[in-house]
Amino acid sequence: MPLIPPFEPDGLLPPAITKCLSTNFEIPYSYSALRYGTSSWDRLWRVQLIENLEILTRQLWQVGIRDIFADGSFAEDKDHPNDIDGYFVCSLELLRTGELSRRLNLLDPFKIWTWDPASRKPYRGYPKKQLPMWHRYRVELYPHVPGLGIGCGIRDRYGHELEFPSPFASPPRWQGARYCQNQIRRSDMIRNETEYQEASARLAEERNRLADHRSRLREAGLSAAEIKRVIDPMESFHLQLQEEVGSYERLKRGEFEELDNLRG
Repeated sequence: MPLIPPFEPDGLLPPAITKCLSTNFEIPYSYSALRYGTSSWDRLWRVQLIENLEILTRQLWQVGIRDIFADGSFAEDKDHPNDIDGYFVCSLELLRTGELSRRLNLLDPFKIWTWDPASRKPYRGYPKKQLPMWHRYRVELYPHVPGLGIGCGIRDRYGHELEFPSPFASPPRWQGARYCQNQIRRSDMIRNETEYQEASARLAEERNRLADHRSRLREAGLSAAEIKRVIDPMESFHLQLQEEVGSYERLKRGEFEELDNLRG
């Protein structure tokens, strides 16, 4: 495996592609990356994150999922990354029928495959609640149905709303990859007043947008249960922003109980 190149000026690894085969799991820079950094570089934790990602990736392979995209703070030059974030491409049929979660939970001993907002639980020192897969593996992967038209609240320079993968990716630079190490910096919390104002504006838009998506799916003939399964991942994802806004507002009021996580 090639040695890791230097981190780029923005603190991210250069983009890379891995073709994952059914008998082999390999992430560019994975173990060579563990040798990077100072004496505080948390090598063992990075190994654990990569091994956890492998567990979930192999489960996805077994149900026919091939395109999996991952990033998160483990791809940044942080001594102790928080987690691995990402998404995978699946069909509407698998998601709306519940077959996706059912098949995956038959494989996972902890039954962590759900995106139901009610399943999200708090974790000490973090402003956002997290899904069961995060609590167990510190990996959070979301399903994406291409062409469904469910926006994420992020717009391009022309004002067009982008689909769900946009929070995980800058403009696509990889085609046909089975696994992609992505490239984007995403903060774990709102850092200043400008970000707070932008996030607050997005929250107001999201309430209407989720309602529009539900209406459109209902018109397409999906049942209430099917609509919930399709919308749950996006709702859980957007609830994180709502909690970030709430955390920032509490900090502005002088409530500092959420500063336990000083390693983030």
